[in-house]
Formats: sequence, structure tokens, C-alpha cells
Amino acid sequence: MKIFRFIIKKDLPLLAIVTLILIIFSGTIQLLKYKEAYQYEPYYSHAFQKLSTDNDFYQTLSNELAQANAESDNVYNEIFDFMYGEEYDPYTPPREIPSIMIEKLFVPSDDGGKYTPLAETDAKMLFQMSEQIDSQSNYKQLIADQIENYDRNSRRGIKDEYILKTAAKLKEDYSNVLQNKFDKPVDTRAGNVLITYLTTDFIPFFAAFILLFHRLSSEIQSRRLMQFSISKFGAVKFTISKTLTGLIEFFMFYIIYCLSSVAIFLTFDNKSGVLSAPLQVISQYELSPEALSVFQYIMAIMLTKLVYCIALGALIMLISFLCKKIIFSAAVGIIITTIPLLISKTYDSLSADLDRQKIKIIFSCDIYNMYHNLNYINLFGSPVKIYWLFLSVLIAVAAVSTVTLALYSRKRGAAYV
Repeated sequence: MKIFRFIIKKDLPLLAIVTLILIIFSGTIQLLKYKEAYQYEPYYSHAFQKLSTDNDFYQTLSNELAQANAESDNVYNEIFDFMYGEEYDPYTPPREIPSIMIEKLFVPSDDGGKYTPLAETDAKMLFQMSEQIDSQSNYKQLIADQIENYDRNSRRGIKDEYILKTAAKLKEDYSNVLQNKFDKPVDTRAGNVLITYLTTDFIPFFAAFILLFHRLSSEIQSRRLMQFSISKFGAVKFTISKTLTGLIEFFMFYIIYCLSSVAIFLTFDNKSGVLSAPLQVISQYELSPEALSVFQYIMAIMLTKLVYCIALGALIMLISFLCKKIIFSAAVGIIITTIPLLISKTYDSLSADLDRQKIKIIFSCDIYNMYHNLNYINLFGSPVKIYWLFLSVLIAVAAVSTVTLALYSRKRGAAYV
């Protein structure tokens, strides 16, 4: 344990600097996304609170949006008539629009903290609200239609056993989703931002690279590995210690990184209740067959990405050991780190081929599709959840990389002796 504490203590300055820089960078991006999502505050919250007390919330919202759009159009017509009415003279300078007309268009209406639909901003705000909660009113019907489609396919006499097995699995999954209770509308703005950011964020991958690409090549280049090889501690124990402490240090970074993302989310969310709502209330997740709450899905994203980064980190440290030189190790490590990003960009060219698309999901760490309605893959004729195969592959990569490191360090250490 002494060697573990010594190595971690030695690495703390680098870990602290990398963590601080990446969290500031990530936090800035997240804040900008939250600011965009919350651009109509406090009017959005006032409107949502007022409308959500209505028993027929979704229809009331639709009516309010139609009214706001109509009133916005009326103001535009009023301005047009003022500028180009019967008294319009093309040879005279245009008349100045009264400020009260401009305010009707661009100043959100607010009467003592209560929402009243008047301005164009109100129409835009209500449209944003309608988009964000559309899944809440539709997901159960969409899932029921999906189940009906699977039943219809069975009645049409499809003989492919794998298709029938997958349909049966998805019907079971969707039935579990429909059992989740959801009664009251929730404000999903913060949930939308956090989930979208976490599923597309590549910063932890590059953090694994920055922290680990030099870890073992620097020990070889500085001849410290040779010194440990001829000591009682030995090359194998030293290499494994450096590997495990590297993964521990990345884990420390990742915990702080995730806590900072959650802290920013909680700052904006204001106890909306979205965390306990079904995942399907989040836009674009209406057809997810996973019976998870939003909070459970956020945890699933973080754990999935953590396992990926651990496997990536173990592979990067193996490369660092094999390359011997820091510069060469950095070059190869960058290629390995950016492979998921490069593969994810090939989505359009591979989407026509469903099997290839599912393989792409695994290699690109495509978390969104792992938990979506394409989440089964054909494994020896049986439908298996993509994320179980994904996690199995990653655990195998991490284990093989660590064992290979131990074997090579023994061989290289024996050569020094």
C-alpha cells in the first residue's frame, strides 16, 4: 500500500491541473447549453406552473400556443398596416414604429408574476414548452402502437425466429415501461440538457488519454523500470502498481467530473421532479424500451462511460508500455482515443445496414442507441442487449490489457536482470 500512496501522491499535481482545466471547460459548455434552454426564465416557470395546474394540461398548452401565435401575427399585421397602410408614401422616409408595438413583439408579457400571452417571445416560449413535453403526452400511445406493430407482424406469418424472438423481448420491455407511473407533467429542460450532454460528451475519453498515455513509457524512458527490475520489488509489481494507480486516479477525476455535471444540473433544475419521471418523458427517448427513471438512466450513462474509459485507459497504458517512448506513445494513444469519435461520424453511411449499425454502436460508445429501440443484437441466433455485449467486450479488453502488461513487464524486467 505504501507504493500506491507514494505514486498517487506524486501524481496529484498533474491530476489536479487536468481535472481543474477539463471541469472548467466542460462546465462552460454545459452552462451555455443550460442558458439557452432557460432563455425564457422566469416567464417559462410562471407559465408552466400555471398551465400544469390544469387537469387537461396538454390541450390547454396547445390552446395557449395557438392564442399566442394569433396575437403575435396580429401585432405584425398592426406594424405592417402602420408602415404600409393607405397613407404610405414610397418617396418619404419610413415612419418610426412606436415603442409600444416593439414591446408587444419582443418583451415577454408579465402581469404581477402571472403569465399572459401577448408577445412573440411568449409564442416562442410556448412552442419550446410544447416541444419539450410532447413526449410526455405521446410516449404511452407510441409504445402501444409499437406493441401492436409487433403483434401484427406475428399475425402476418413471419417465419424468421430471431425477428419473432426480438419482437417478444421488446413487447415484454415495453409492457414494463407502461407499468411505470407518470401522472403529473414535469419540466424537462434541465433533464434534456444533462442527458444530451452526457451521451455526446467525449471529454472523459481525452482525460483518460492525457492522464495515462505517458504513464509507463516515461518510466521506461527514465530507466526507472530497470531500477525496479533489479530491486526486491520487481518490474511486474511496479508495472501493475502504476497501472492500477493510473486507473484509480482516472476514477478520482471521473467522480469529480460527474459530481460537477450533476451540481450544474441541480442549480438549474429547481426541483422539477424530472429525476423520478420515466426516461420516456425526455425528448427523443419516447420509444426507449428501458423501464428506467431519468435518474437511473443518468447513472447508467455515467457507469457505461466509466467502464469504457477504464478499458480505454488500460489499453492506452499497454500502448505506453510497448511504445517505450513518450512521443510515439502519444501519437498512437491519440489514434486509439479518437476512434470512437471517428466511427460515430460514419452513422449515415452505415445506417442502412442494421447489423453493421449495431456493431458501430458498440465501437463508438453510442450510449443513446444502446438504450434505444435498436438495443438488441443477434448473438448466435438469440437477441441480446447491446449494452451487455458492450460491457462484456470492455471488461475483456481491460483484463487482457492488464494481463499482457504483467507478462511483458516480467519479460522486460528479466532482460534487465
